[in-house]
Amino acid sequence: EQPVTMTESCCLVVHGRAQLSGCSLSNGKHGMCVCEGGEASVQGTTVKGVQLTGFFAVDSKLSIGTGNTAEGCRIGFGAAGNTAVLTIERLTFAKNCQMAVAAAQQARVSVASNC
Repeated sequence: EQPVTMTESCCLVVHGRAQLSGCSLSNGKHGMCVCEGGEASVQGTTVKGVQLTGFFAVDSKLSIGTGNTAEGCRIGFGAAGNTAVLTIERLTFAKNCQMAVAAAQQARVSVASNC
């Protein structure tokens, strides 16, 4: 299993299993891709004034879990590939946020009613 890595383009790329918890992102562009059958969960993460250019699941599983907050953000979620699963639960928007969710091919996207 490989850890979460930060590339030069400020994109978190997950291969294998990873969990982001207790993170704080601010004033920048951040992205996260889960590829090649990987699994990742994001919990307890706070984002302020950032543009999350992609939380993407590519033939993998990505779970946006509890305790995540976003303020003044533009967020895009996506799932691509026949086996991709993207689940979003308990995502709290403080204010001034825009959100887009997309699914391609046979991917599954689940957005809980408590977002």
